[in-house]
Amino acid sequence: MMERRRLLPAPRFSDVQSRQGNAAASHSATMASEAVIHAYRHLYRHSLRAVQFSKPARYTLRDRLRLAFRKGSAADFEPKKIENTLEFLQYATRENGLEHKIVKNLLFVWWMQEKGGRAKIKKKIP
Repeated sequence: MMERRRLLPAPRFSDVQSRQGNAAASHSATMASEAVIHAYRHLYRHSLRAVQFSKPARYTLRDRLRLAFRKGSAADFEPKKIENTLEFLQYATRENGLEHKIVKNLLFVWWMQEKGGRAKIKKKIP
């Protein structure tokens, strides 16, 4: 039987792991950790669909999402916000409307910030 590969790195959750004292806390921490991992994967998958897997956008998206989940704490996790974001990304995927333009422009701004905020300036032809 083939071993299933893990495509997405699991986010780091030092806050959740440090709270594991007794068995009840361990179980709830594991459940919380699983919920955060599922949220990360859902957000990543839906975001990739929203940007139609375009190359500069998907790498910028991946880096931003990883950073947010690695730097954030488990206390910041709110399932309702995740649900709202997933719904927004589904609308951005379905049609080329306002939601899609927001996602596209936001990723473009993040991409420009990674590059240092400089764009090529075209010379004017006299």
